Amino acid sequence: MTVIKDIKPNNQLNLVVIINRVIQGLAANNTNYLNLLLQDKTGVISARIWDVNKETITTLVVGTVLKIDATSINYNNEIQLKINNWQVITDPPSEYLDLLIPKAPINPIEAWNEISQTIKDFKNVILKKVLIQCFNKQNIAAFAKFPAAVKMHHALQNGLLWHTVTMLKMAKQVINLYQDRNINPDLLYAGIIMHDYGKIIELDNKPISSYTLAGKMLGHISIAVNQVSIACQELKINLQDASVILLQHLILASHGKYEYGSPVLAKTIEAEILHHIDDLDAKIFAIDEGLANVSVGESTTRISAIENRMFYKHQELKKQS
Repeated sequence: MTVIKDIKPNNQLNLVVIINRVIQGLAANNTNYLNLLLQDKTGVISARIWDVNKETITTLVVGTVLKIDATSINYNNEIQLKINNWQVITDPPSEYLDLLIPKAPINPIEAWNEISQTIKDFKNVILKKVLIQCFNKQNIAAFAKFPAAVKMHHALQNGLLWHTVTMLKMAKQVINLYQDRNINPDLLYAGIIMHDYGKIIELDNKPISSYTLAGKMLGHISIAVNQVSIACQELKINLQDASVILLQHLILASHGKYEYGSPVLAKTIEAEILHHIDDLDAKIFAIDEGLANVSVGESTTRISAIENRMFYKHQELKKQS
């Protein structure tokens, strides 16, 4: 069976896909159509179903797994699908989802062990207690599985864990390089581990993630700061303790600018380092993802998260095994 990355124009195809996005439209002849973004683990592709009725509209929602017959066409220099026939796969088995949901290229157990050991090695007792309290078994499982976003960087299974452990490894290199500077390793590492912690509440745990009510109304930054407060209350730790306030400050300042969602700007060296590591890892992911879809000598499409710039692929690097 064909996968999305191998689709060429002007072919008849049989595919198993999951719906990532649905937009309803009205055609010139006053009939409804659906513009779908379809996904498997190899990529995404736009598709349309023409002349749909209300039953089809209510059936084809985000997260629905479909087996489709389609025709691939070239429209405005982009390959799209015209769906001719489709069938909903109800209660898809796990092996289907493994083919449809991309996963981070990490070993989740090893990645979590890196984070867990870092917490155990903290010299700051309060930070150690607070993070251990936040990461109970249920939250560890969610943190290890959730994506880091719905559409932006690391929006894939285990993406939150991948993003966090990568940032943590980068931070350890910074500490090693600047070991003669006035940087608190425990505070920086704790801030990195907790800066996106709120996403296990902001997002749901579905094959195609979306925002929960708390995510829409509060956002992951506010959620994480509140979770730190809850952990302190459960542990009877004074919320005015400097370590608690500084940790919450790192979370609040992690996006770097007011217009990017940070309620405060960085006022400690650790908060400034965290923001730049976070920003760098997100941009590297976005650029690398774009480069993976073009050939050597070509440029990516414009990446909205990076000033709408295109990036040129000048070489094909071998992937490490």
